[in-house]
Amino acid sequence: MDSISIRYGESLTLPIDTGDITDVSADIFIGKPGETYSLTKHTVLTNGVGSFLFASTDTDLPLGTYYYQINVTDANGYLQKFPSPEDECSEDNFPTFTIAEALDVIEVS
Repeated sequence: MDSISIRYGESLTLPIDTGDITDVSADIFIGKPGETYSLTKHTVLTNGVGSFLFASTDTDLPLGTYYYQINVTDANGYLQKFPSPEDECSEDNFPTFTIAEALDVIEVS
């Protein structure tokens, strides 16, 4: 899974393709390990394909580096969590989601 960098207050469309036509939905959780997640999005998948849509108000989190996890559910209700614990990712085994400073919008804490 790739790291994501976005400017504070920017919109983002994040496509997802699980490669499994039986997958029907996905959720992304963005936060820091050991803390309540800061942001989550849900998307319905068609043949394992969909997109997470983030509005500019979704990315007005305090500047910094967060981590993300994607949960995928198939038609039978079976849940898989990515990245897998066996995967080598970033710190704490999660890919990063970075909110960077923007010149046109001031961060609101």
